[in-house]
Amino acid sequence: MIKILYTNSGSEWNDIVTSFANWDIYYLKEYVISLKLHGEGGGEPILFYYTDHSCRICYVAMKLDIADDSRFIDHLKKGAFFDLQTPYGYGGPIADGRLNDTSIKQFWSNVFEFARDSKIVTQFIRVHPLIQNNIKLNIVCDRVEYIKDTIMIDTSSKKVIFENMDSKTRNMVRKAQKLGVKINFDSSNVNLADMYDIYSHTMDKHNADSFYHFSKEYFEYLHKNLSGNMLFAYASYERKIISAAIFLFNDTIMHYHLSGTYTEYRNI
Repeated sequence: MIKILYTNSGSEWNDIVTSFANWDIYYLKEYVISLKLHGEGGGEPILFYYTDHSCRICYVAMKLDIADDSRFIDHLKKGAFFDLQTPYGYGGPIADGRLNDTSIKQFWSNVFEFARDSKIVTQFIRVHPLIQNNIKLNIVCDRVEYIKDTIMIDTSSKKVIFENMDSKTRNMVRKAQKLGVKINFDSSNVNLADMYDIYSHTMDKHNADSFYHFSKEYFEYLHKNLSGNMLFAYASYERKIISAAIFLFNDTIMHYHLSGTYTEYRNI
């Protein structure tokens, strides 16, 4: 059996997500709503919840109108065709119980039936490198591609973190400490304007794609609605905030989400 949930589902969405041992922040309702508010790459958030006699599967995706893609403007009418893709970050199905090929095929058969009824013609899944949840995607996917490595850091202690850095990074840390750079973690919105200004400055300097230009309202929404799963981090030099980052987390995984640094201070 499969159940389809939307963001008007009250607490049920997050109750389902957090009932899985390997859930992550990218599956929470508030996170996917933040992307919808972001606009580009947002779309309509959907949660697929599959159960049978042997296992459960949870899958979160965004339904996007293909006509909104810049490459299809003036070529497609809105509402004609849609695609389905996992939210920005890591995603894909998470499962518990005795997972088997029959359950996997039935789950995807239900998803595909929904797709046909909803004019969804393609699907893009970013699987989760830490959860390792590509659960035999080759059974149903046209292709599964390795894109690139990602970085995981063991944060069990400061000593472990420092020892796992390469020598160049350790030297950079020592230099910053010697110059008096201070790091502060904060869950309040006291310095939210600094976070936004520094991040926007960094995206402008790198000529980043419009998708990465998150609005001030996006940062405010994250703070208000994900405060229990989010931290701001600030680096200060001579009492001026020169670098800032957002971390998203649950009990087991923390993600370095968005960050920026004023160009003139990168050398320290």
